Amino acid sequence: MDFSVKELSRKIILTIIALSFLLALGCVLFFRSMDALPYVIGVVVATLLNIAKFYWLRASAIKASEMDTASRAGFSYQIHYFLRLLLTGGVLLAAALLPDNIINLLGVALGILVFPIAMRFSRLFVPKDTAKGDE
Repeated sequence: MDFSVKELSRKIILTIIALSFLLALGCVLFFRSMDALPYVIGVVVATLLNIAKFYWLRASAIKASEMDTASRAGFSYQIHYFLRLLLTGGVLLAAALLPDNIINLLGVALGILVFPIAMRFSRLFVPKDTAKGDE
């Protein structure tokens, strides 16, 4: 089996970037002026956040998979999840507090939604025998 976590990670990151590009392009086509710039900046900030969260999630999953069963019980996925959620909330709060002509909250929020969509698309990249496990 030639399934590689590194290759899957690369495909997910490229999917996040492609979907974010399409979202930014949609903002530019919708506004057709410099009014789209705060939305595009919001999408770019959210894309960088999504990539950072993905690498953090990947590192956490790799660390947990390399542990033995006894030490895995003490490994807290909930803390890592909460920290990623806190980071997302911090970026949304910063976007809400900054003036609307610098970064737009809606652009950040839509950009953040790219991450779960890209993760759903990632199921298309995993070989079928790996996705279902050995049955």
